[in-house]
Amino acid sequence: MRSPARSIRERGKWLSAYDIQKYTDGASRELGLHSQTVQRVSVEYVTRRRQFKRTRLNWRKSTGSQRSLGWIPINTGAASWKNGRVYHNGHYFGMWDSYGLGQYKFKTASFNEDARGRWYFNVAVEIETKPTEATASVGIDLGLKDCATTSTGQKLHGRWYRELEPQLA
Repeated sequence: MRSPARSIRERGKWLSAYDIQKYTDGASRELGLHSQTVQRVSVEYVTRRRQFKRTRLNWRKSTGSQRSLGWIPINTGAASWKNGRVYHNGHYFGMWDSYGLGQYKFKTASFNEDARGRWYFNVAVEIETKPTEATASVGIDLGLKDCATTSTGQKLHGRWYRELEPQLA
């Protein structure tokens, strides 16, 4: 496999996610990952390389204070809700379902690790939206003299919200 850094050095061309995908054909079988996961990692790699304008990105660190956190991307349709658990790549993952995920169709998702080593399933779902039945609208201008002024001319005076700040913090 030609490395992206070598491709840039030899041809003066940055590889796109599509180009890297051609080089990673078959890797999903070898790694035991879903093919869409390998594709999403390729897209993320190209995005970060362009963002930081570097031909090579740093390797992930598995120990120490600079430890990289785990991240496994999932494309649309690669994960689903079955038998009260998330089903992905032939495996079931049990989790606390606080939103009733069984009633939604999954869009993109990812498994993410936090700094304490806990894993989370983050998912965007498709929902039906209902058109609003509102008949009027109002604009609100936040100001310095008055707390807020609406487009109808009504003014909110004072800083009454300050007493709520400790509770919000």
